[in-house]
Amino acid sequence: MLLAGNTLLDAIFYAIGFTLILMGPFAINARFFWHDMPQAIKDQTEPPSPKEKRWMLLISIAFFAFGLLYPLFSGIAFNNLHAGRPGFWAMFWHIFWLPMAANLVDWLILDWLLFATIRPKFMAIPGTHGDPAYHEYKSHFIGFLIGTSISIALGLVFAAIFHLLV
Repeated sequence: MLLAGNTLLDAIFYAIGFTLILMGPFAINARFFWHDMPQAIKDQTEPPSPKEKRWMLLISIAFFAFGLLYPLFSGIAFNNLHAGRPGFWAMFWHIFWLPMAANLVDWLILDWLLFATIRPKFMAIPGTHGDPAYHEYKSHFIGFLIGTSISIALGLVFAAIFHLLV
């Protein structure tokens, strides 16, 4: 059952949803993620076209909506599973692990394994495949640290909301 209030299952489904929202557009056009490319790649390529910018906005909206709505509904299910009394820290850890699971998948599998190590052609902006700029790990680790901070903040905010309102 999706959104059963089970932290492990909800975190797995969150990571899968995050990966699909990310990799679907990536497979269509890596330029949709031009803003996240290494600076050396940006320097070699044209900035996104207005059409690509519209797609980038739609992808951002999908990430934002998924990133907030999924934890909200998962928190409701978790709250119901615990008869409305899970406690602040239990709710924090439940919500924290949703984006953190996606963050770990993004960092270790998508960024380090695929993007920086294997480097499949579909993940490169056309004309830049094989460029050594793709083979770096530091920025991905910094992104992981930012994602960890976002996971903590999301867990604290949602736990506070549920604690105060429920």
